[in-house]
Amino acid sequence: MSLITIDGNIGCGKTSVLNYLHKFYKYPVDLEPVEEWQPYLDKMYQNKENTFNFQIRIWLDRCWIQNKNDNNTIIVERSPLFIKKVFIELALKQNLITEDEFNILINLHNKTNALWDNNIYIYLRSNPDSCINRIKKRNRKSEDNISLDYLQKIDEFSENIIKTINNIIIIDVEGKTVQKIASEINEQIKICENK
Repeated sequence: MSLITIDGNIGCGKTSVLNYLHKFYKYPVDLEPVEEWQPYLDKMYQNKENTFNFQIRIWLDRCWIQNKNDNNTIIVERSPLFIKKVFIELALKQNLITEDEFNILINLHNKTNALWDNNIYIYLRSNPDSCINRIKKRNRKSEDNISLDYLQKIDEFSENIIKTINNIIIIDVEGKTVQKIASEINEQIKICENK
């Protein structure tokens, strides 16, 4: 099975691109269950002390999805590696989780690392200013409290992690349509599958 993950900042266009890849290229996709996460997101953005609970929910939903599709290619929205190295580490740095909570989350992620060893990472690079504009445009209530500063920090952590990943494809999304981005991803997937 080819496991491909699409990562990028909040508001970079991951969901739109994945929906396009599914509709027009017929790839099976696994989207973040934002609707199911709504209560956790609301609580977290209203009170940052709920960050740990939300990260546990994410781990339960995202880290065990690999075996859903047997031998076919599946494209997954956001990898556990980025969740761990960007969002969890940023939460610790911002004192949104305690050291103990951080250690629990890292332990959980480390237990499922082997499930994700052979995946292909695709990173959608987008300017945080563009991301905040997209977030405002889509107008999700749970995202009302996301700040440009937070997106800039996510961008900084993401740019640091992509330097450490060997099998990563970086696609700059600025000024491109969803169709163009999806086409570039499809081309990269075909190249990877033929290796």
